Amino acid sequence: MTERGPFILLPEQCGREQRHLVGGKASSLGELVRAGAKVPPFFALSSEAYNDFIDYNSIRPLIDRIGKARGLEEVLRLAEEIRSSMLSGSFPQRLERELLSVFSELRSRWGSVAVRSSATREDASAASFAGQFETYLGVRGDDELLQSVMGCYASLYNDRAVTYRYRMGLPQDDVQMAIVVQGLVKARSAGVMFTVNPVNGDPSVIAIESSWGLGEAVVKGEVIPDRYLINKVTLEVLKIRRLAEQACKIRSPRRRTGHQGRDVREVRGAELGKGGGARAGQDGEVSGGTFRTTSGRGVGCWCRIGW
Repeated sequence: MTERGPFILLPEQCGREQRHLVGGKASSLGELVRAGAKVPPFFALSSEAYNDFIDYNSIRPLIDRIGKARGLEEVLRLAEEIRSSMLSGSFPQRLERELLSVFSELRSRWGSVAVRSSATREDASAASFAGQFETYLGVRGDDELLQSVMGCYASLYNDRAVTYRYRMGLPQDDVQMAIVVQGLVKARSAGVMFTVNPVNGDPSVIAIESSWGLGEAVVKGEVIPDRYLINKVTLEVLKIRRLAEQACKIRSPRRRTGHQGRDVREVRGAELGKGGGARAGQDGEVSGGTFRTTSGRGVGCWCRIGW
């Protein structure tokens, strides 16, 4: 059997040309690094690693079967079998060795990490998979990392994702999962920025939505976030929607934390959306007054930025 690779790609190796290997999130992060954005250190676990895991655990026949399934009921039943097989699987020795080695280096410099799904077909021109796949926060240990990676793999076949692909007429067996393992910012507030107004498509406006904590509550719709509309050229704040103080719970495999209060530092991130035809997007977080980009995602040719 031909040896697969590469399994691990560093930020400078991720970009549009590697999207088939590192998925949408990692390729966008790589482009942001090249553009000079402040991105916490990360590495990408490639789709080649996913395929190695799938074949090592003999899951490929199940994926072939779901690709041929006709009705949604059969698709959901096979998806459950695939998830179960992934979550009870084990890693090939070479893959586990390389993954834990680079993780150890990142953890020694950063402490805890976020493990983020980065599907190879994430946010195609005709479909968007935003929010469908898993993210794990506050990961520290080796076993915890391996379980989180398997959880991301399994989320490729969660009920929501397979139902969406079924209704969109997309193949169930032609999607792969790469993963971003990224230093976790100890965020005071976080949210999402669009480089155009997502409501009316106005390209002269930046829209920012934010809440307290790591941003999970905003992405999952668990809070109604504060909203800022900003002129892309002058960075003038055009409109602010602030809600009453909210408490939000940030869940991770290790712990639960709560945050309360209000914040106006979100406007700092608008610099990343400024400029003629800015077409990059990211998730980001504010910690100690510093803005950091944590992921990126395109919407058509314009982009959503999570910070």
